[in-house]
Amino acid sequence: MSILLDANTRVIVQGITGREGTFHAEQMQEVGTKVVGGTSPGKGGTTHVGVPVFNTVAEAVKATGANASGIFVPPPFAPDAIMEAAANGIELIVCITEGIPIQDMIRVKDYLRGYPRARLLGPNCPGLITPGAAKIGIIPQRVASPGSVGLVSRSGTLTYEVGSALTAAGMGQSTIVGIGGDPILGLTFKDVIELFEKDPQTTHLVVIGEIGGSDEERAAELLAKGSRLKTVAFISGRTAPEGKRMGHAGAIISGNRGTAKSKEEAFRKAQGDQRLRDLGIFGGLALWLVYTRVFWAIHATHFVLPPCPFYYLTGHPCPFCGGTRSFAYMWEGDISDAVRLYPLGPAMFAGTILGMGGLGAGLITGRSWTPRLTPFQWRLVIIGGISAVAVSWVLKVFVLGN
Repeated sequence: MSILLDANTRVIVQGITGREGTFHAEQMQEVGTKVVGGTSPGKGGTTHVGVPVFNTVAEAVKATGANASGIFVPPPFAPDAIMEAAANGIELIVCITEGIPIQDMIRVKDYLRGYPRARLLGPNCPGLITPGAAKIGIIPQRVASPGSVGLVSRSGTLTYEVGSALTAAGMGQSTIVGIGGDPILGLTFKDVIELFEKDPQTTHLVVIGEIGGSDEERAAELLAKGSRLKTVAFISGRTAPEGKRMGHAGAIISGNRGTAKSKEEAFRKAQGDQRLRDLGIFGGLALWLVYTRVFWAIHATHFVLPPCPFYYLTGHPCPFCGGTRSFAYMWEGDISDAVRLYPLGPAMFAGTILGMGGLGAGLITGRSWTPRLTPFQWRLVIIGGISAVAVSWVLKVFVLGN
């Protein structure tokens, strides 16, 4: 598995007969990318680097069934190349071109609203690579190796450096994505992280940000909501002076916006929010277990809460009240009465103890397990818990008859 690009993706290269297009098309082919053609106005009907050349994207898509494109054309023509690709059904558009004017990219972004299936990566980006399968762009194959670490970066050079370091450390990558450093981009950190969240192969995530803009802060907000991915983030440009552009057009600090410090704080806050959530779950379970542990002592003082409305309606304790008494019997070692009150009580008791142990270990070590669950897995946990409570209550009422 991977995101955006795999061995079955059919790729065309816009600007394939140019110097850069030729070189990188050959590099893409060496990796194993299924390059099915290219475009170069006026050279349609010829063959280049072993694939057919077409005058337009429309002709290329019709003849090859391409669904992805790499754009290697000069800045004056790149906006039209992006829009042409989108208009002809290309779903993944990777624009490597640097130096596209901001006003042109504003026009492109507005145009792409009419083609929601088209995903633009870039411009001014190194592209992406799924190691061992395919690549579109200029990321060297030698820095990548197959594995389970997702990498997303604004900086091209840092993409190569971090990819190489991961490979040298034996940590292969599922997909490496360079989103580019221009102020107006296609896919953002948030978009790419959401894709990695849905990829079962990806278990870890590396985020390489830089000064300028607020894209990293939005990514941190997404991660703060809960992520199954073990994430590490790096922000470059800490020594950049305010108002000075550092490399990328988007790497510029304006006031308090876009500073390395603000981005670092956003990621630290995201980590803290996850720990607070775990602490809340741990605290809630701990309070309930303490209450069940002293339940009979409280009962002996004749301080008894009135039955809940559920009891008046059905003549039986509600699942929560029955579970509380079942847990209280488990603390006394009376498994038979625990089962009588709640058939699945002992299993739920053991599961609660184990869950608290896992949460406690995560809080102590900083390796919380709750963010590693996907939204689907969280739904399964919730549905499983509700189902266990319902089944136990049905068994108690209709099977045991008490």
